[in-house]
Amino acid sequence: MQKSQWGRLIERIRRNFKTEKEYSREEKITKDMKAVIDTIIFSTSGKRMKLERIVRPRVENVKYHYSRLTQRGTHQEYQYSETEIVEIIKLYQWDQIKNDWREVNLDKL
Repeated sequence: MQKSQWGRLIERIRRNFKTEKEYSREEKITKDMKAVIDTIIFSTSGKRMKLERIVRPRVENVKYHYSRLTQRGTHQEYQYSETEIVEIIKLYQWDQIKNDWREVNLDKL
């Protein structure tokens, strides 16, 4: 989803639903790369919903490092693209029982 499409979607949510909060934050991936997360929280039909757009560099390769020593364990090393980005859209619904956000499966909508 391009930034202009995201902007139109946010405007449509603002017009049709009651918005509670809207913010953008950055998460550090490596010392040189960041992910940008845009979030809007809104209410629809008595349900609290959260829509997130995550923009980050594409993962090109994953290296797995293993150790025979139990104290060291294993870890993964990610290699990110310098030129390509990935945009991920996630929808969450507020779960009052667990008092936390639960991700909605967009394939079932």
